[in-house]
Amino acid sequence: MTLTEAFEKSIRTAHREGVNILKRSSEPLLHNGRMELEPDDVAVAVERHRWYWRPAHVKVALVAESHVYTSRDDLNTKLDYPNHDGFVELRDAPRDFVRLIYCLGYGQRELLPHSATSQQRKGGTPQYWTVFSELAGTSGSKPQTGQWADRVKWKIETLQALQDRGIWLLDASLHAIYAPAHTQTQDQSVLMSAKGENRISYATARELHLAWWQYYGKPLMTDLGDPPIWCIGKSVYGALSSLETDTKRRIDLRNWMYQPNARKQPNLQQGHFLPDLVSSVNDYLPAH
Repeated sequence: MTLTEAFEKSIRTAHREGVNILKRSSEPLLHNGRMELEPDDVAVAVERHRWYWRPAHVKVALVAESHVYTSRDDLNTKLDYPNHDGFVELRDAPRDFVRLIYCLGYGQRELLPHSATSQQRKGGTPQYWTVFSELAGTSGSKPQTGQWADRVKWKIETLQALQDRGIWLLDASLHAIYAPAHTQTQDQSVLMSAKGENRISYATARELHLAWWQYYGKPLMTDLGDPPIWCIGKSVYGALSSLETDTKRRIDLRNWMYQPNARKQPNLQQGHFLPDLVSSVNDYLPAH
């Protein structure tokens, strides 16, 4: 499916509000000690990748913080998809490099051009592929060894299975909450927040979540028919929960899970981990 002109306009509006939030907060991700915000073209490119894998009928919305900081230089890197019949599903896929699970070049360096930087070749989001494959029912077929093409085909199979089930991952911000772990630039500076972390503060993230909902999330969910939402990340759930009180609009929040890399610890609430999410979604959707 292709991102529509109307929703692209909503994305740019939400992004513009996010810029105002980040400038007020003084806690954006930094590069060379100065503020560098993702351009709105990055936000649009992220959503184009997401919409490419949008189900025809979205029955379950996952809302998370999965998109990772992507620079304009990153965006100018174009994916190099295999040009043969084994990958027909990618024939019309977006080619801009962004750090998002729906961009198959993120974490799959074989799909990047020779000109790609070492930082673009690193990273990926294996935790979210675990979430996706468990929900898609493809975890048992994941290649443990073999050619890179087998791994890409498995990822395509997983995304198609999610489409068939009607499961779609959204991000509750048009700006990245996280920077790539240990990101080194060419001059060896580190991309991080003003507080020295690889994410912006929870308070600023909450403002971004609310702006996302107002300018993009709410009209998008309306367009989807208001499917039930499962949140990935307790802070996302908290922000969306507050909207029911603030706006008097009922949001069908079913459950939430901790971030995929969270490990069970005594201080964490039970019932909010990946097996719980998978069980809850499977109880709602027909068997796959």
